[in-house]
Amino acid sequence: MIHDRTCPECGKAFTPTNGSQVCCSDECKAARRKRQETDRHRFRDRITEEAFRAERKEKARRRAEFFAARDAAFEKAGLPIPKIEIRNGVIIERRGTCVGGAAFNPTVPISTKSYYYR
Repeated sequence: MIHDRTCPECGKAFTPTNGSQVCCSDECKAARRKRQETDRHRFRDRITEEAFRAERKEKARRRAEFFAARDAAFEKAGLPIPKIEIRNGVIIERRGTCVGGAAFNPTVPISTKSYYYR
């Protein structure tokens, strides 16, 4: 059963016609969408190019730090260190060898359209 809700735009109580309905009318829905779009653009404009690049560098540093710690843990445990390779835009991580057919053959091309590898 769908319970009564309050419209975030006008504050009016309403009974939604479906479970995903947020606003009471099409007018409120359009006003809410417009407000959210302007808020999103306003936020995006506040981020400078320098801050964006600094954030990306920080993410890359944290990622490198994580992988270094992970590799050290694998080495300490006596396990093979995972190898990461990028083939046709697909990131493949390997932890040694495994028995299998063509699915595990590194010479077989992997489709970038496959959702399994994303």
